[in-house]
Amino acid sequence: MTYAYWVRDNGGVWTELSATVQIRRDHNPTYAEVLFLLHQEAAHLLADQDHHFFEGLVPSADPLSDTPRYEMLLGS
Repeated sequence: MTYAYWVRDNGGVWTELSATVQIRRDHNPTYAEVLFLLHQEAAHLLADQDHHFFEGLVPSADPLSDTPRYEMLLGS
């Protein structure tokens, strides 16, 4: 799973970064398990950011893929 996040430097410039999380399970994980694993992996990257509280998941269509895609909404 790959996700993108934005980081603001000391000069106020925002830069988009991405990170990859590998989920290894012996069964298909539930959405809650995926969200929990993503939280565990991303928490250290987002802890000092303004928007870091989970507010929800929104389906995000990708016409070139059959893989489900979601946008995670974070608030402060």
